[in-house]
Amino acid sequence: MEVTGKVKGLPENAYRKLQPGEEYVPIVPADKIVPEATAYSVGWGLFYAVLFSAAAAYLGLKIGQVFEAAIPIAILAVGASVAAGRKITWVLRIVEEEDLVPTQYFKKLKGSEEIWECRVNYGSNTYRILCFFT
Repeated sequence: MEVTGKVKGLPENAYRKLQPGEEYVPIVPADKIVPEATAYSVGWGLFYAVLFSAAAAYLGLKIGQVFEAAIPIAILAVGASVAAGRKITWVLRIVEEEDLVPTQYFKKLKGSEEIWECRVNYGSNTYRILCFFT
């Protein structure tokens, strides 16, 4: 993926509470289409397929026991799945844009003054993102 234009970081107002009428403009706009299958992702998929297949073949020849090479690859793929990422982005948008956010998505951790947890359930997985506000 080629980077065009000036590389920029987060806007200055990303680190503080927005003033009335002030608008936060994210780095990746919501209307921008980001490709799901890139040479980078396909390359890593092929790398892991070769790596785990070679490991399974080696174990089969060396000790006579093998594991299914697709299982660790599937675990890695699920951890980085696009659908889970979309759900996480959706929940983070709710937290960012809404005045009242349901506690099933966002709540303060017990015994903590400044640590909040953003919880995203996707399938049988629960993703937890810790948030800090100063």
